[in-house]
Amino acid sequence: MLIDTTAIRRERIKPYLELMEKVVVGELDLNEFECAYLNTFKNDPTMWGEAEFRVMNSIFLDLDSYSPDGNLRGPDDLDENQMMSLIEPALKALKRIFN
Repeated sequence: MLIDTTAIRRERIKPYLELMEKVVVGELDLNEFECAYLNTFKNDPTMWGEAEFRVMNSIFLDLDSYSPDGNLRGPDDLDENQMMSLIEPALKALKRIFN
C-alpha cells in the first residue's frame, strides 16, 4: 500500500497556515505567534519537501532574529513591522505550494 505523503503534508501544514493567517489579520499578536510557531515547528516530525521547508524554516529563522523590545534589539534584529512584512509573503508561498 502506498502512502499519499502529499495529502499528509497538506493536512500537517494547516496549523502553520492558521497561525500565519491569524497574525496577518490581527487575531493573534506577534509575540503569541512567535511562541506558537516556534513550538509547532520544533515539535513537527513531518518530512517536508524542499520548497515548503525552505519557507517554513525562513520564518523560523526570522523569528529567531525578531526582537520586540527596541532597547534590546541589535542592528541585525527584526522589529515587529519587519517581521510582519515577512510573514504574509511566506503565507502566500505556502498556499501556492499546497493549492
